Amino acid sequence: MTGSIWYWDLTASSNDTADPDIDWREGMFPDVVNDSARMMMQRVAALLKDLGGSLITGGTAAALTLTANSQFSALQTGLRVSFTANVSNTGATTINVNSMGAKAIRKAGAVADVAIAAGDIIAGQVYHLVYSAAANATAGAWILQNPTASSAGFAAGTRWAFHQAAAPLGWTKLTDTAYNDAALRVVTGTGGGTAGSVAFATAFQSATPTSSTAVTVSVAGTALTVAQLPAHTHASGTLAGSAASAGAHIHGPGTLTGATGAAGSHSHSFPTRVTGGGGGPAAAGQGDGGGLGPTISVSTDGNHSHSVSVTAGATASAGAHTHTVDVNSGATTSVGSGDTHAHTASSPAHSHTVNLAVKYVDVIVCEKA
Repeated sequence: MTGSIWYWDLTASSNDTADPDIDWREGMFPDVVNDSARMMMQRVAALLKDLGGSLITGGTAAALTLTANSQFSALQTGLRVSFTANVSNTGATTINVNSMGAKAIRKAGAVADVAIAAGDIIAGQVYHLVYSAAANATAGAWILQNPTASSAGFAAGTRWAFHQAAAPLGWTKLTDTAYNDAALRVVTGTGGGTAGSVAFATAFQSATPTSSTAVTVSVAGTALTVAQLPAHTHASGTLAGSAASAGAHIHGPGTLTGATGAAGSHSHSFPTRVTGGGGGPAAAGQGDGGGLGPTISVSTDGNHSHSVSVTAGATASAGAHTHTVDVNSGATTSVGSGDTHAHTASSPAHSHTVNLAVKYVDVIVCEKA
């Protein structure tokens, strides 16, 4: 095999022939001592060159190639190389060192190694790789020690919203449907979740209900209490009206009776004659020629009554007349009827148009690689 400093052993006695180009066996010929010493110098120089960044990669942005000065021909954990990038990467990238096969370039993540993201390698910059057989789920990978994007200060796996079309360098745009056409919600609990099923643009748009319904409201019967009945008054006034020209009607017969008051004093004169003796009245047609008799006065305590007979009769057919009735003022009492009543209200069928076309700004959610 081709010799390399990476084959040297930590145990000195095991280095007799660890490197096929260097011979440090006991009893070695003197003429090979200088050869072995000079080869050791070459191995150290190759290692320094491999670690100094003077190597320049070849290949493409997603598939780099590299030839190291150290001629190791087998991948093993701990191999190290440094290089100057010939191109900037645009996402996950592999590298084929010394034609031993392409291996993924990975970087440290929050829990395990993850694929590098776009911009982790920038053309013209120096980068350091360490090989690990356990990386990339034991598939083996070169671990990038100084990804450019990581220097931004965000830990791998961090997610952020960006108001731009594409993810910035070092970030990966999330394309899961949960992040498409969705609103942002601020919570005080655990963040990072998604929910809902209606797209933002669909939920917030101009909409008119597809049907309309007449609304009828009925207020059930309620008995008012006495306390709920409002007091009110009737004003005094005169009610006047005239009967029609054809208001013929009939009166009586009947008797109107009445009595004078206690102080109804008055007098009556009688047409009579007085005889000369006996003091009694003379017969009709006798006496002194028909003169008036004496006046009889009723005392102040002469209460009595009068009766007036009203014969039946009818007004003429044109007996229009007027009745006037005086109405005195008054107020209702506080007692009400307690009857129930109800109110019914109805609304005609109608519809409303609601404009929910909310103005919004599109953002994308990206994850730090």
